[in-house]
Amino acid sequence: MSQTGLPVFTIEADPRRYRITRARLWRRRNIQLIYGDSPTALRRLFDGPLQPLSDRALFFYLDAHGNLDLPLAEEIDIIFHRCPLAVVMVDDFEVPSDAGYGYDNYGPGKGLVSGYIRPAVLAHRLGAFYPCKPSAAESGARRSCVVLAKAAYLGPVLARIPLLHVATEAELKVMH
Repeated sequence: MSQTGLPVFTIEADPRRYRITRARLWRRRNIQLIYGDSPTALRRLFDGPLQPLSDRALFFYLDAHGNLDLPLAEEIDIIFHRCPLAVVMVDDFEVPSDAGYGYDNYGPGKGLVSGYIRPAVLAHRLGAFYPCKPSAAESGARRSCVVLAKAAYLGPVLARIPLLHVATEAELKVMH
């Protein structure tokens, strides 16, 4: 992402990982590494450098949710509240129709599954999109994602991307 030349903001809450990441990225002038918890950092970004861009389509890649409080639902809520044209990709997310894909699960109520993000999906009227490629055709770890966008805004655009499919009724059943 840094090779695009566009501004990239990345957030790290773990002190050790922050130091390692800072050492890796020190030459990348278009990357701003932020130390802290992601909900607080997102609010600061929207009050600062992202404020003039919040009416545009911005891409958010959410990953590394291994901490105990699992802030994913709050992150999604903050992003879509402040940036209606956002596109959010959540890594390591369950694909309900394909059990071959692995996903992160940190215990009861903390799995990266449709039901966990249901309140944010309903509150913001989000469309959900999953990869078209079946897990059996993947190599490696077979991890997947979900892509979210407000259905009325960027949903039709995402629906035209051949690598994604709109979540089916069966995939969304836990959301409704």
